[in-house]
Order: sequence, then C-alpha cells, then structure tokens
Amino acid sequence: VQAGRSGRRTAGRVRRVKTEAAGQRATSRGTYSGLLGTNVEIKVIAEAGSEGSARVIAEASEQAALAEMVRLQSVFSVFEPSSELCRWRAGDDVTPSAELADVLGAAQHWWTVSGGAFHPATAPLRERWLRAENDQIPPSEDELAALAAGLRELPFEVSGSGVRRIGDCSGVELNAIAK
Repeated sequence: VQAGRSGRRTAGRVRRVKTEAAGQRATSRGTYSGLLGTNVEIKVIAEAGSEGSARVIAEASEQAALAEMVRLQSVFSVFEPSSELCRWRAGDDVTPSAELADVLGAAQHWWTVSGGAFHPATAPLRERWLRAENDQIPPSEDELAALAAGLRELPFEVSGSGVRRIGDCSGVELNAIAK
C-alpha cells in the first residue's frame, strides 16, 4: 500500500501472496482518493497455480487492504465527524480504542523527545495561517503569541491507565503520525 502524496508505506494488511508451486502471476491495482486524506494506490502481485487463481488472490488482497484503510479512516479521520478521533476531540464520552490510544501515545512520545517540535495539536495555528493567506492579512504578534502559548503543553496525557484530556483537544490531528 502506498500513500499517493508522500510515497511512504501506510498501515494496512497487504501481503504479497505466493504459493509453493511455481505458477502464474496476476496483479491487482487500484487507485483510490480520499482515504485518510490522501490518494492511495494499492498494488498486489499474487502467484498461484493458475492465472485465474492468482487473480482471485490478488483482487481479494487488494479489497482486504482497502477495507482495512476504510476501517482505519473510521478511527483517525479528522474530516468525518463520526470518526473515533473526531468524537474524542469534540469531548464526547469516548474511551479511545487501543489503536487510537497507541497513536496518541506515539504522538506524546515524539512531542517529548522532540522538545515540542512535533506537536499533534497545531490545527488552530495552521487554520489561522490559512485564513491569513486567504484574507491576505497576517495574524498580529499578540495573536501568534496566544496561539504559540497554546502549544506549550499537550492537551492530553497517555499513561498506563489510558488517555486523559487535560486541555482543549479540538485541535488534535494525527495525520503526521497515524498514516
């Protein structure tokens, strides 16, 4: 599985499938847009005793990979209000799944080891600069200082007992780490 924009591998369950017998190969390839906020190309090469069997294996593997990405999107999307992350960010009474807790934990780890250079809650700052670009009016120094002050700490904490909100989590985006 490859993410179209970055070319980096993304989480999925794609396997190159081979059988013991020397056989025929088949390739299944699909391009999908709007998965986890990017374009995705899935290419599976399968080998089996016949071309027909190889094609069935390749197509089934592609569909399995696609289904896994759709499932992950239901956890990590910031564009789908029904996603687990969006509901958690909004303050809904959502206990993060193990997957969401793991990625929040990884974000906390990289925030810590980077001295805050990596921050998963920069959405308000990014949105302000996008508005400045659109309006052609940069933010004031006071406004930037207030936005920067909001980035001094993480708005959540992950520990052995789970994930705890300790601030406004509405700006948490995990795109930089979940993909």
